[in-house]
Formats: sequence, C-alpha cells, structure tokens
Amino acid sequence: MNPMNEKKGLRCLIAEDMRNVAEQLRTYLLQEGKEAIDCVEITESGKKAFLMHSQTPYDFVILDITLVDSDGYEDFLYPLIDSELPMPFIVIFTGTPYADDT
Repeated sequence: MNPMNEKKGLRCLIAEDMRNVAEQLRTYLLQEGKEAIDCVEITESGKKAFLMHSQTPYDFVILDITLVDSDGYEDFLYPLIDSELPMPFIVIFTGTPYADDT
C-alpha cells in the first residue's frame, strides 16, 4: 500500500476532570470509532487542553465546561477563537448536578 494513500485517523482530546467519565468516553470512542480514530488523549484542565492542542492540533475535542480548577470556555474555547490554531470539532458538555435537581 502506498503510504500517501493511507487514511489518517482522527486525533481526539477529552478535557474532563472526572477520570472515570473520561475513561468511559475514551473506551467508547476507541471501540465505536476504531476505523476512524487513531488516538484519544485525556486531560483534566482546560489550560492543559489548549496547550496540548497548540502543540499538536486535535480533530475532535470533548470539553467539560465546568472543570474543577478551570472553566472550559475561559481556558480553552476563548483562547482558541483568538488564536490562529486550527478549529477542531468541539462537543461541549457538563455533568455538574444542581443542588435543586430532584
């Protein structure tokens, strides 16, 4: 097979401070996207996610917006918009329960 014709898989990043949630997402992505995804990396910080993306851009980012020590908007999304870095496909979520949810 000609290396120039090889399909390069997606690089994914999960920014999630609950390690068990991040690992479940990684497992799911690797199982269900095994033909399309090359790697799934995890970080617990929005700032670290931005640093990782700036070093080697990701194709797909799953971003928790309520991280324990950072804010996904302030630490990843807004700096990304202001940069000249490639814009990945981003899924924004949060798993933070509200005290009055019953």
